[in-house]
Amino acid sequence: MTVDYADYVDAGEAVDQGALSGKVAGGEVAPPVVAGVDYERLLNAREEPQNWLTYYGAYNGQRYSPLDQINTENIKRMVPAWVFQAGTTGLIAGASTYSFEAAPIVVDGVMFLSGWDGWVWALDAKTGVEIWRYKHAVPFDVSLCCGNVNRGVAVAQGKIFFVTANARVLALDATTGKRVWDKTYGDVRAGESATVAPLVVKNMVIVGSSGGEFGVRGHLDAFDLETGEHQWRCYTVPKPGEPGSDTWPAEGEAWARGGANCWVTGTFDPETNLLYVGTGNPAPDFDGGVREGDNLFTDSIIAVDVDSGQIRWHYQCTPHDLWDYDSIAECILFEQDGRK
Repeated sequence: MTVDYADYVDAGEAVDQGALSGKVAGGEVAPPVVAGVDYERLLNAREEPQNWLTYYGAYNGQRYSPLDQINTENIKRMVPAWVFQAGTTGLIAGASTYSFEAAPIVVDGVMFLSGWDGWVWALDAKTGVEIWRYKHAVPFDVSLCCGNVNRGVAVAQGKIFFVTANARVLALDATTGKRVWDKTYGDVRAGESATVAPLVVKNMVIVGSSGGEFGVRGHLDAFDLETGEHQWRCYTVPKPGEPGSDTWPAEGEAWARGGANCWVTGTFDPETNLLYVGTGNPAPDFDGGVREGDNLFTDSIIAVDVDSGQIRWHYQCTPHDLWDYDSIAECILFEQDGRK
């Protein structure tokens, strides 16, 4: 059997390893392990230490695993169990970097992993054998400020969610890798892109935009995980008349190109119903002369109502940033002495 790889890419279909090599693959359908992943399981993800159901392992962002089979005594004996070779995966125009930055998701023995340039794979987590792969066709001339990377996927209700370099968010069938829905949430020709690992909260897939170095207005977006219908958008630079707009020049439209992108996954507290997100640098990065003021909500931690997309409070780490510091590190949630 011979298969034209371009047919798969153009159709936005899953591509299995056997098809790429001209042979029929034995296992191109994954077991339906993601079908049972719902909001309740994500809320209690720490109770499944054998799995890694969401980007940080749990909503609180702690990345902590209670598994103790590997410890300080035996860590020195660790050796690779398997190696997955992604193969040739293509390039984009212009100077860039290509590397894996994704945190794999593991659900009952199946690993889901994303790569640069629109790739997603389902692997047997025990053996590293590829089950299926998906390739999203990213235009060759997409401009990326900071590397052709992707930070991971999210899973829920039988679907895999990920974003692409040309500012799209997609849902795939977790068993076959076939596309379920595909939505655009940024203007790639204006310099917007997407690299964030989505976060599933309730019935929504929440993603953020990239591209602050190119003078775009940052935003968070939420989509219905079943249909892809857009639920809300939260701009991270206020327009005139909105709270915080007085921290931008009154004349001109510096706010419309202000940056403050959310390109790292947020954390979520179900008790407060707030999503905590770090925002990036203002634009232009190093020249503050055209953007006098503190430039909210750049370089900030913002707390966003997950149902409405409204910013409830903020803390700005670097007012009027002139050094490209960002404030994009993870917002880790914890309690100490009774205080959240």
